[in-house]
Amino acid sequence: MLDENFNIKIGDFGLARMLKTIEEERDTRCGTPNYIAPEVIKQPYTIKADMWSFGVIIYKLVTGKAPFESQKSSEVLKKLHESTNIEYSDEIPKQIRSLLILLLDRNEDSRASIYDVREHEYIRL
Repeated sequence: MLDENFNIKIGDFGLARMLKTIEEERDTRCGTPNYIAPEVIKQPYTIKADMWSFGVIIYKLVTGKAPFESQKSSEVLKKLHESTNIEYSDEIPKQIRSLLILLLDRNEDSRASIYDVREHEYIRL
């Protein structure tokens, strides 16, 4: 969404929940299918699910589509659950691609944290 000065605004916090700690887990299955992390389907999940969603936003800004985009929510969820690889075009700049790989890591434990992202070479430019 753009405001009157063409500043980008990212929203949709209708189902947002505040976590008290980084380690806290949630078990509510909610979210827009194109943006939810794989672990949200399985549950429980942590704040790292938000890092996945952040990665999807960056991916979509760079490529014009979500990693598992489809017209049907059920197809998106099936791809998210079954697919192991995300395709990264050679046209995605190397620094952005390396950030996306960290954010869109299917393994929640090794996925980048907000602290990792703040230190990433692309963000620190």
